[in-house]
Amino acid sequence: MKKSSLLIIAMSLILVIGLIVMSIEKRSGVENDEDERIQRPAQPIKNTDNMDVHLESKNVNLADIKTSVLITSNHAASQSAYAEVLDITNLAADIARYQRLDTDIAKSNAALKLAQLAAERHRILHQDDHNVSDQALETAENAVISEKANRAGLIAERDSVLSTLKLNWGQRLIGHVDPQRDLLSGLLAGKTSLLSVSLPPSADVSATLPDTITIATPNGEHDMTVLGSAPHVNERLQGTAVLAISNQFLPVGMKLSAQWPQGQVLRGVLVPSSAVVWWQGLPWVYKQESLGNFQRVSLQGYTSLPEGWFGQHGLAAGDQVVTQGAQLLLSEEQRSSIKTGDDE
Repeated sequence: MKKSSLLIIAMSLILVIGLIVMSIEKRSGVENDEDERIQRPAQPIKNTDNMDVHLESKNVNLADIKTSVLITSNHAASQSAYAEVLDITNLAADIARYQRLDTDIAKSNAALKLAQLAAERHRILHQDDHNVSDQALETAENAVISEKANRAGLIAERDSVLSTLKLNWGQRLIGHVDPQRDLLSGLLAGKTSLLSVSLPPSADVSATLPDTITIATPNGEHDMTVLGSAPHVNERLQGTAVLAISNQFLPVGMKLSAQWPQGQVLRGVLVPSSAVVWWQGLPWVYKQESLGNFQRVSLQGYTSLPEGWFGQHGLAAGDQVVTQGAQLLLSEEQRSSIKTGDDE
């Protein structure tokens, strides 16, 4: 083989080997860069009470960010209680009995008045030359005495029924046993329900009963009007109990969870649950300062309720909080924080 051919082959081999080495070094460099990016820790968002995020107005529209205006809300601490829908069959029967007796007393009053008029007429005729016999006068007078006794017996029976009603169902519910009264009319018509609400014996109970108690029904939570202390305690719980009216019809015997308010009523704001984002194990919201400018606010110290988060600091009535797009703002804040860390 000629020397020139060997020289060309040798140079080609050197060139190929050089290209292979360069390719390996380049790939190694890329992998090292990737490893460096993977291993480099993301810069955490500063965990302060307030952090600002800015979005251009066009980006706010594209992100479909929505806000809600906070309003003043009241909240009282509460403790768990147990409610049961009562059977009012006996209540309805006793009220019907009371009403019958009331009607009988009215009839007796009318009969007594007629008997008294008849007795007076007989008395006058008897005095006027004995125009009626002694026996007729005596019969008329006895009729008055008999009707008075009958009326007295009816009144005593009605009062006894009323006492039983008040003892079994409470003074406020019974009142004057007027079936047209709102409390009774709704119950008897099957439009409302009567419940007994009980606390466990260990519960801390205020001397003043609450005006309302909240129950959780299949149709959601709603407040019931407290009528007063229940005449009877729950046999199982043996704790303080009250009677309450629900404006919904509920099946007899249904057992429900309830919240019994206690302590003073606090004034603050209620943040919708849809506004809350979680970061580093803590709840936050984004408050809109102006178009495109948002501030992350901590909800530490707020109370989680079924309807939202209640608190008295950091936010005020009139503030606008992000209820749609808050997670996007958190991501944008984190991205900006990482970018700042790279620049440093």
